[in-house]
Order: sequence, then C-alpha cells, then structure tokens
Amino acid sequence: MPDEALDPVRRRGVIYRATGRGGPLRVGRDRLWNHLKTLCEEIGPRLSGTAGDARAVEYIVAHFRGTCQ
Repeated sequence: MPDEALDPVRRRGVIYRATGRGGPLRVGRDRLWNHLKTLCEEIGPRLSGTAGDARAVEYIVAHFRGTCQ
C-alpha cells in the first residue's frame, strides 16, 4: 500500500484513513477526542503492569465489545 494511502484525509470534522480492505475507515473527531480524554485524563498514566494499564485494557475491551461509547 502506498504511503499516501495511510495519510488521513479530513472532511467535515471526520477523519478518513485507508484501511487496505476496500474502503476508508471513518473516525469521528469528537468520538476520538472523547476516547483520548478518557484514557489520558480519567485513567491517567498507563505504565505496563500498573492499575492504570489494567483500567485502559478494560476500557478498550469494553469499547470493542460495544459496551462503552
């Protein structure tokens, strides 16, 4: 895949990135920002093996299982 395909393209507050699987991956800016705020502000430092690391793993697992926004 050419490097240009990996560069994000911004349109109307949404980031599109080539997935290499037949189309772009749509990422909402506000949704992404909320995930960053949760990880950085609410969970905090996430060094390997710490409580913050475990909380971040739980948060991401919940996201992919569809139980968090």
